[in-house]
Amino acid sequence: MKRISIALVAVAVAMFLSCEKDPVSNGETTGERIDAEIHVNNVDDEEDPVETYYGLDRFLVANRGSSTVTVYDARNTNFITNITLPDLNAEPTYLAHSRDNGFFYVGDYANSKVLYYDKRNYQLAGEIAVGMGAGHMWLNDHVGQLWVNNSVSKTTSVIDIETNTLKATIPLPTSSNIPEITGNAVQNDVVLSPNGMTAYVTIDDTGDKSYVVMYDTTDFKYVRHAEVEGRTHLLPVGGKIYAATQSGNKVIALDGTDLSVIKETPFESPHGITKSNKFFFASALEDNNLGVFDRRTGEAIFELETEFNSPHSIVTNKLGNILFSSHSGISSTQVVFYKVRGDGTLRKLRHYDSGANPHGVLNY
Repeated sequence: MKRISIALVAVAVAMFLSCEKDPVSNGETTGERIDAEIHVNNVDDEEDPVETYYGLDRFLVANRGSSTVTVYDARNTNFITNITLPDLNAEPTYLAHSRDNGFFYVGDYANSKVLYYDKRNYQLAGEIAVGMGAGHMWLNDHVGQLWVNNSVSKTTSVIDIETNTLKATIPLPTSSNIPEITGNAVQNDVVLSPNGMTAYVTIDDTGDKSYVVMYDTTDFKYVRHAEVEGRTHLLPVGGKIYAATQSGNKVIALDGTDLSVIKETPFESPHGITKSNKFFFASALEDNNLGVFDRRTGEAIFELETEFNSPHSIVTNKLGNILFSSHSGISSTQVVFYKVRGDGTLRKLRHYDSGANPHGVLNY
């Protein structure tokens, strides 16, 4: 019996080691693998190791002032490649990814287009014309749509990701929808609910006023809105929408159905916002801090002063154990990787000079 048991264990181990399925990437498979040991610069691996695992896991950043997108390995923070956009004056701003069609998307602010690339070989696959000033974007595979806010033309483009064609163009809400809206209003951030049935667009208006506007993704019609304080960025988490209000100095958890306030968490000048299984994170653009919060309670756990100014966009890898941050500004070039410990505290791993004016970040 012992021989049989040992044989069965050996077979099971062999099957596990030969399997290339990424346990955290929704069943995607890849032929890539990494060495058993990873040594990250300036990190004491015995004290706080960077975990190793199999599968595709990438960090991307759009370098707006360099016309490039830089790709890093999200498992070990290593540099992989730079992608140069085809137009000489290109301004890559934000990024999105489709698991179903295998592309990632890049908004080009200067050329009124969205480009899409193969997520494995980083080759350009095509481009889609959108409005002027392509900025924040969000993709949802369940509904097969990519939403892009165009801050110059003051429209939102909806792209069908099955055909990679423009599906709809949505203007600003009218005064019949939002009586207080002014001619200074402009779209800022956009996200879709996890099930893809609803989209939420932030509209910045005069002074420190913003609106979170809900749309139906079936007919693209206005549903309702909530007023918040200015420069607001969003994150969908289950049935909630987290609204990081930069002028309001707080993160607001809104009910995704009626936009009522569930909880407000104080945090100075929040801009970027992301999550892991246990925490959500915010970057303080003006105060040069990173904040970590308990997803269950919304309470603050940890704050870290950043080495570089203007932490802009943030995202975690698939395991949630590495946080990636861009630092924006005309003279800025830095992106930074942080270790996320189990208790929510952060420790810097390394930084790179990625390109001029790093903006949007992405993990896939």
